[in-house]
Amino acid sequence: MSSMNLRRLLPQRAKQERPQPESSKKKGFLERKKDYVERAKDYNNKRDTLKKLKLQAAFKNPDEFNYKMVSSKLVDGVHSEISKTSLKKEQIIDIKTQDILYLQSKRKAEDKKIERLQANLQYMDSGLEPTEQIIYVDDEKEAKNFSATKYFETIPEAFNGSLSSIPKLSKLREGSLVVNPKTAPSLGQLEAMTATSYKELKERKLRREQLFNAEMELSKSKVQLKRGKSSGVTKKVGKKEVVFKQVRSK
Repeated sequence: MSSMNLRRLLPQRAKQERPQPESSKKKGFLERKKDYVERAKDYNNKRDTLKKLKLQAAFKNPDEFNYKMVSSKLVDGVHSEISKTSLKKEQIIDIKTQDILYLQSKRKAEDKKIERLQANLQYMDSGLEPTEQIIYVDDEKEAKNFSATKYFETIPEAFNGSLSSIPKLSKLREGSLVVNPKTAPSLGQLEAMTATSYKELKERKLRREQLFNAEMELSKSKVQLKRGKSSGVTKKVGKKEVVFKQVRSK
């Protein structure tokens, strides 16, 4: 291999340019070749962008619609988004009315599902206060080992205080929950099914309550919006309008 090829393989030393003389600094920045290249690239990019924009403007369809025409406006020559708070009072009231109707439909659907679950569980939550029952045993040992679930032949969820009577598993076997007596589930399976149904019933009641609270909050805000913020009497004093608060005299 020749010495010229060996030199090419060796790392080359970076070219160093002499600094700008102190005497020429007062005339401005001394442009080097790398500075000129960057300035030329920037100039060419801007020129190509302007050329594209002019071409698009020349071939633009004047009847073309864009959603930005509705959701933005020109402010000092700059496109800016229109804030949602700039909606009119009537439009906000209509939006709140639609939200209330949606919540009402969801709450009615939950009511129907709750009624269907209560019917499948063979008893309704009538809202009556649970009655007390006294059970007598022979000695203290029997009282300690007493199990209300086994005594009444029911499930533990029946004693949470929200039901007016205690259902029996034997009656649930004969009801609509078990259609075919030959394929009837075992006592453990029936207890698990009933416990799952009670859990679902509890969750749906909680969801119905949350929907009702949200509906009431929306209705309250809608009424306040219709009434307006000012709750006083407006009188003209000179060129200004002053709001006087109504105070009840004692």
